[in-house]
Amino acid sequence: MLGHPSPSDYRATRWAIVAALMGALAVVLGDVSVGIQLAALCIGAAGLYLALHNIVIRPWLRTRRLKKPCDVRFVVRGYQDVTLNYVIQDDERHILNELVLPSHSIVEIEFGYKPQVPIQLEVLIFGCEGDIDSKPYVIGAYDKFTGRPADDKLAEGDHRTDINKNWHTIRKVARSVGGHFVVTYRVQTSHAGVYPVNIAFMTNEIEGSGELTIRVEDRPTTRMRCRRHEGCWVRPMPISPSASAARPS
Repeated sequence: MLGHPSPSDYRATRWAIVAALMGALAVVLGDVSVGIQLAALCIGAAGLYLALHNIVIRPWLRTRRLKKPCDVRFVVRGYQDVTLNYVIQDDERHILNELVLPSHSIVEIEFGYKPQVPIQLEVLIFGCEGDIDSKPYVIGAYDKFTGRPADDKLAEGDHRTDINKNWHTIRKVARSVGGHFVVTYRVQTSHAGVYPVNIAFMTNEIEGSGELTIRVEDRPTTRMRCRRHEGCWVRPMPISPSASAARPS
């Protein structure tokens, strides 16, 4: 990443200089007491460690964390906040790793992520694996988590799809640790199956990732495990294929 050196780079350089000077001083003071020599060597070693930590270890740890920068989840809000036609809601908010959806339908799902490390997000990509004619795919992105449920407010950023039906949101924005960011995706489902969801967080440093699952069933019956409440399961709405909102042509 290009740009001006960070404060940690300057600190690392200073500690490297200190380590070199203290090492040289230990050599120059070879005829003085052993205690002074040991003190100089200890200070030099500490400076060398801090320099190595800032130049090598710290960037390596950050790069490692950036590979999985966010805790990703599906969000199912209570019936008092929003009406969902594919789950049986209660008055609680549920957090899921797997979402069960009816086949041949258009549904609105809420995808959320919580950064585990500060990032400068530039592009967010959301897409399912699988056959392009069978897998679910996003057809629209909206901001309904902070607005009124009835509003069709488009999510901020520039949106586009690629040839594999992955949804790209281009928006350069800083995301801090502790924040919970949610976007509503309008999803078209097709054939029944289990489809891994790949999420890409393209930052100004490296590309990170996250994984979820969408399970599509003709007559949804598989319960969804809630991460937020112990022993809690969310039941899907049993929707008949004939009652689906839409079918692909």
